Amino acid sequence: MQNLAETDVTVNNFAKNQLTKMIDNVDADIKKGLQTVCYGFVPLLHIFEISEELLRRFSGSGYVDIQTIQLINKSKDFRKIIDDINRQFESTILMNNQIVLSGINKNPVAQSTIFKKNLYEFKTQMIETDFQSNVRIYASILIKAQIAVGKLTDWGVSKWKKEFKNINPQKIEEEIDKYFAEEVSGRKVKYQEVFRTNL
Repeated sequence: MQNLAETDVTVNNFAKNQLTKMIDNVDADIKKGLQTVCYGFVPLLHIFEISEELLRRFSGSGYVDIQTIQLINKSKDFRKIIDDINRQFESTILMNNQIVLSGINKNPVAQSTIFKKNLYEFKTQMIETDFQSNVRIYASILIKAQIAVGKLTDWGVSKWKKEFKNINPQKIEEEIDKYFAEEVSGRKVKYQEVFRTNL
């Protein structure tokens, strides 16, 4: 959870500070009738991947095992999302700079306007929509897993099975999610302090 929070803060600060400043600079160039050539980088991030080794351990709870699978998959997906943010940001800047330096586009204002639009779309789509949506989903799975594993540890397997014995096996995840819903909501409120994305 700490790694996710740190990544969330870093990427959102990058969007709020560096990207906003870049867009403002391009806007200033447009007003002056200039083409924009610039450089920038997404901050280096260490993305923690949850080990598949956890799949070898049977918890005694089908629900906890489902959460474990989802966590492992989401941690891998999240790394790909961060890689994609880096790739798209670099390619947006590189493509603009190549067009400007090659002299293909003779209209500086039009080129800078297109670049500004591309940066704005990157900020709103990649970070404020896609990235933040994935942070919310990942945080939710992590919180559900924390609560379930904590409860399983406190209760033991036999009490866990007794508590949920009347649940339809086809609806195990849905029903246990409902059981822990209030606790999950409370923990989201607690964790919100260290996140920029609304959980």
